[in-house]
Amino acid sequence: MNPWLHTLRSLEPDYDDLLSILHNKMIEKVDIKTKRCVVQKENNLDKIIEIYRVIVATIYMPDNDDPQLYAADYIYKWENTEAGKFVMRNSISQPTFNTWMDVETIGYKIAISAELESKKLSEYILRFTK
Repeated sequence: MNPWLHTLRSLEPDYDDLLSILHNKMIEKVDIKTKRCVVQKENNLDKIIEIYRVIVATIYMPDNDDPQLYAADYIYKWENTEAGKFVMRNSISQPTFNTWMDVETIGYKIAISAELESKKLSEYILRFTK
């Protein structure tokens, strides 16, 4: 075997390294709040799964009397989109929402956050972010 060919093959990045580089570039596109690792048993082996809590949607709402009540309509409409259905189906725990005043628009801002496994987060980014 050609020694140069062996040296070139040893310099090639591993497939898992390429996937990890791609994943790190992709997660820069979303607003990650927290990251945690969970150990899961698979075929008598421990497997570490990364779980990210990310903001999957931000909704702007005009000023009103009861923001929690009016937020339900906006959240329901988001849940029926393709991205909302994906998050509801693949989220580790129930997605949550927070509402706060938006001083720029004199209204409210709703942020929906969910916990997604790293593979599902990558799929979400590829399918639903620009």
